[in-house]
Amino acid sequence: MRSSADTLCTETGHWDYSYNSWNQLTSFTESGSWGGGVRREVSYTYDAVGNRTEKLEGGLYRQSYEWDHQNRLARVWTHDQAEGRYSYDYVYFPNCQRCTF
Repeated sequence: MRSSADTLCTETGHWDYSYNSWNQLTSFTESGSWGGGVRREVSYTYDAVGNRTEKLEGGLYRQSYEWDHQNRLARVWTHDQAEGRYSYDYVYFPNCQRCTF
């Protein structure tokens, strides 16, 4: 499995991006300029068909994604140290247009 990475540097910071073989973002790190240290780290995981299953940000914030049998987003669980655990459910019209969340 091949992966790739990109880096962006500006006067205000440094960003590193990593991608899987499907060119999906798997992680990024934001650092301060001139050795200012890591400000933000985010990672993503995906299922076998390419649906995002989890987003983890700095170990403090996590989102888990559930998909229906048609690969449509069905529910997003958020685990947040400040807010606790909660979810949003998604419902679709027969034409596959999302109608609520």
